[in-house]
Amino acid sequence: LKQFRIKQITNFVLPLARGASTAPQPNPVSDYLKKAENVASKYSQHVDEAVDRWAKCDEIYYGKERDMINFPTVKYPLTHPKVRLGFLPDSWFQALYPKTGVTGPYLFLFGSTMFLLSKEIWVVDPHFVELGVFVTVMTWLIKRFGPMVSKRLDADVEVSRSTAVNDLIKAKEENVDLQLEAAYRERLQQVHRAVHRRLVSCTQSCPIAKHSRLHIAIRSC
Repeated sequence: LKQFRIKQITNFVLPLARGASTAPQPNPVSDYLKKAENVASKYSQHVDEAVDRWAKCDEIYYGKERDMINFPTVKYPLTHPKVRLGFLPDSWFQALYPKTGVTGPYLFLFGSTMFLLSKEIWVVDPHFVELGVFVTVMTWLIKRFGPMVSKRLDADVEVSRSTAVNDLIKAKEENVDLQLEAAYRERLQQVHRAVHRRLVSCTQSCPIAKHSRLHIAIRSC
């Protein structure tokens, strides 16, 4: 009878010990979390590399070693510089003033025009009158309707900027929501890992406890 009990106990203990020694089955949730972690790490690494490249470029072009006096940065003005006669830059006149005086640039323009006409480099034909009429009409249109069109375009730009404020607020809210979602998923993942770790330890400790109890029972018999 004692040998029969020992045989029954060993037949009951061996499957439990084999079940405890076998590896746990793969969990699809953990696989999905690992894939998500890999994608997030690759994306964060890509973003960090892009930010580092931009920081290096900014340090090269706008850092302390650049000579901003002799090689300043290009700044695009919102309006064109001052002009004379509607199309000639004022800087040309300012450069000629010290050598020719105030009337020098105008005399230079008039003299060069007479030179081109006298040498027939600038040929006067019937289309020349059309050019004069075109320049006159375009100058009048620009002087008459230019400020109105400019104000209208500036108003449209201001309206577009004011409407973009709502989109900017929504984008910031979405960014905050994404950060909260990332924090929530990270905490959920931590909880899942902790619970999974406890369950694994529990499944490994329960057969051992049963085995020890049976071993004690066998000894007592």
